[in-house]
Amino acid sequence: MFRQITYTHVESDAGFSLKSGSRDFWIYSEGKREIYVTREALHAARDDASEAIYLSALPDCWAPPNNIYAISQAKREEIAANVQAALQFLGVKFRIE
Repeated sequence: MFRQITYTHVESDAGFSLKSGSRDFWIYSEGKREIYVTREALHAARDDASEAIYLSALPDCWAPPNNIYAISQAKREEIAANVQAALQFLGVKFRIE
């Protein structure tokens, strides 16, 4: 279940949150650990998507100061699914790249 904090910030009962960091990335958090999910605004996209989300480029470790902790492939897949669910909840029309 999600709870919308602001129009660009959502928290999940599953223990993660997603919020807009800028027009170029989303911030995905689990507790004090964060990663940056690259995004790009799309204009006049054929599929009505307003953003391209680059889930294939998720990092191998968390952002500093937690960058000593690696992110496994299975965890990256979980994060990708969480990001998609949060964006759908926020009503963001997106395309996965």
